[in-house]
Amino acid sequence: MGNKMYALNCQVYFVQVVGGGPIKIGCAGHAESRVTALQNYCPYKIELLGHIPGNEAHERWLHSLLSSERLRGEWFHSTLITRSVVKAVLDSCFEWPDPLPKKFNVRRLFMRGQSLPGGSIGNDMVELPAQ
Repeated sequence: MGNKMYALNCQVYFVQVVGGGPIKIGCAGHAESRVTALQNYCPYKIELLGHIPGNEAHERWLHSLLSSERLRGEWFHSTLITRSVVKAVLDSCFEWPDPLPKKFNVRRLFMRGQSLPGGSIGNDMVELPAQ
C-alpha cells in the first residue's frame, strides 16, 4: 500500500438509532466516549455498531460515498446500501483505499455486485448483525 496521506489519528465510528433507525458516521479520538456524549443529546437510544482506525479524510470519503443516502449532516438513512457499506468497512479484511477515490457511484457498484475499494459490498450483504 502507498504512503498514507493522513495519519490514522482517530476512530471512524458507526452509530445507529436502536430499532433500525438512521446511521451516523463520525470520527473521534475515542468512539465509545463519543457515543456516550452523543446519547446525552439524542432523544433516541443509540448503539455503537463498530469503529476502525481512520482519520477525518476517511470520514469525509464515506460521507461522499453515501451522499445519496444522506438524511442530514453526518446521519444517513438505514438503507440496504448504507448498511452494506458499513458492514464492508467494519469487515476485518477492510483497508482504506490509498489514495481515496475522488468520484464513486456506490449505488451503481452495489447494483452490479462489485467490490468497494478496500473491501466487498456486493448485493448479498443485507443486514448488519443485531447487537
